[in-house]
Amino acid sequence: MALSDLNEIELDPSQAHRWPAAVRAGLAGGSALVVLILAGLLLLRPAWSELQEAGAREERLLERYGDRRALAADLDRHRQRMEEIRDLYADLLERLPRGSEMADLLTRISEAGRSAGLSFERFEPLPEVPGEFYAEAPVRLRLNGTFTEFGRFVQALVELPRVVTIGDLTIEANDSGEGVTVEMTARTYRYTGEEVT
Repeated sequence: MALSDLNEIELDPSQAHRWPAAVRAGLAGGSALVVLILAGLLLLRPAWSELQEAGAREERLLERYGDRRALAADLDRHRQRMEEIRDLYADLLERLPRGSEMADLLTRISEAGRSAGLSFERFEPLPEVPGEFYAEAPVRLRLNGTFTEFGRFVQALVELPRVVTIGDLTIEANDSGEGVTVEMTARTYRYTGEEVT
């Protein structure tokens, strides 16, 4: 049967069982194709979306894996660095005086000023300011002397075994005009937390 013969066939839906086999097969195949396409769209679309999401998730996981792999490759270096940081932290904590050492530290500050040749007009320990794991212990100072003497005093503070910072600094020529009057706040820090192991 040729395609031109199909034009001459009258297809009566009530007589579908008498249609030529080629027509019935074509109609059945076309219907099956439509059903498969609709089923594919309805059933496979969610699976396709899940596949797309799984692909994106796989890319993210591969990226994380690469990052973690790079970290793991450097693990020994990171562990060594952590040990160095722990040692530095312990050393810094050691430089923070405990409560019983504060009086000794204040005495050392006073002695550093006197041995540098400065005279004290004011040496006033102020109330402690609590911090997260330390307390700040400020001392307000007013000193008289020369720039050189003040420089020696600052050098002596730097060389103390404990942390001492200087702030709120004002320098003026003193009344005699031969030296300076320095007002400043020296701050030291007292460790208030638990011992680090």
